[in-house]
Amino acid sequence: MNKNLKIIIVVRDPVSRIISDHTQEIAVRKYGGSIENKLLDRFGNIDKTSELLAPSLYAKHLKTIRRYFPKENIHIVDGDKLIRENPFFELSKLEKFLGVDNFFEESSFVFNGRKGFYCYVSPLGKESCLGKSKGRKSTSVSDDIREKLHNFLTEPNKEFFRLVGQSFDWNRQKGSD
Repeated sequence: MNKNLKIIIVVRDPVSRIISDHTQEIAVRKYGGSIENKLLDRFGNIDKTSELLAPSLYAKHLKTIRRYFPKENIHIVDGDKLIRENPFFELSKLEKFLGVDNFFEESSFVFNGRKGFYCYVSPLGKESCLGKSKGRKSTSVSDDIREKLHNFLTEPNKEFFRLVGQSFDWNRQKGSD
């Protein structure tokens, strides 16, 4: 493997990511089951082997990547800030990491209230937003499931924070995915 390859990893609140993934399954793959059926074992606990859970175990994936690439070649993008705040700030960090000239300006993005996130505005003034599958309302998930996920993911998240040398505010979004 090329040790000079740069790896970009976009992370977001893992509970929100799980709920979003489930919403996507319902909309695109026409999965009709409940999130409880996908996440819980027969005793009502989080099933550690759930396919919905696996992508949110960021520390596990980062450790695998670090076996092949030095940490200096890995950049973590805060996906929550990327969509909830002006993307310019996260993209500026990414441009610096990649060693490329700055392309984006703070004014390159405008908030689209209908979509609920920022959209790119070209130098010619044309607005470009993510597709219709983005920005849709998430499926309803009980506070009990959210709490179980949060509790289950607390230690893996702490391990991820330690590995990347920063923490993320993943508790602030409770109830808004």
